[in-house]
Amino acid sequence: MIRMGLRMLGILVIFLAACLFGSAMEFQVKKRWMILRELRELFRFLQKEMIYHRSPLEEALLLAAKSGMQETGEMLRRIAEEMKKRNGRTFQEIWGQAVTCCLGNILEPTALDAVKDAYTALCNTDVVLQKVLLEKQENLFEGLCRDAECGYREKSGLYRKLGAVGGIFLILVLL
Repeated sequence: MIRMGLRMLGILVIFLAACLFGSAMEFQVKKRWMILRELRELFRFLQKEMIYHRSPLEEALLLAAKSGMQETGEMLRRIAEEMKKRNGRTFQEIWGQAVTCCLGNILEPTALDAVKDAYTALCNTDVVLQKVLLEKQENLFEGLCRDAECGYREKSGLYRKLGAVGGIFLILVLL
């Protein structure tokens, strides 16, 4: 009797663990999508701050970090702090290191390369060209965001179902 109860408890634990694994995979896909949405909004915000309000880059990054950017806020704070220190490093190096450190494990390589290349829009001193480059980055991230949303919609249910089916498979194998 106790043995049967332990067996049922084990079955329940295996099934729940497999379902949680599927949900964790779904959460990663959703997190990618949310980060890309935040990056799109970041470039809108930076365009407003740097071009229309004439804020320096360091100040604009700190304001963006404080403005409710959850996923990318740490990256922006890190970049602004490193800009204060500088230590003989270029903005490209600071930006690339912060992006790799904060978003390297989350974003896909194509999206990560797009974020790393975004520094060119921020470093330009010509206001007109900077506006054009920031709009270009915003449009790029709009497309990446749309693709990530489609991927999330396609894969979210699949990952949950695969987790449940994997749990059932493990239960059948272990019985």
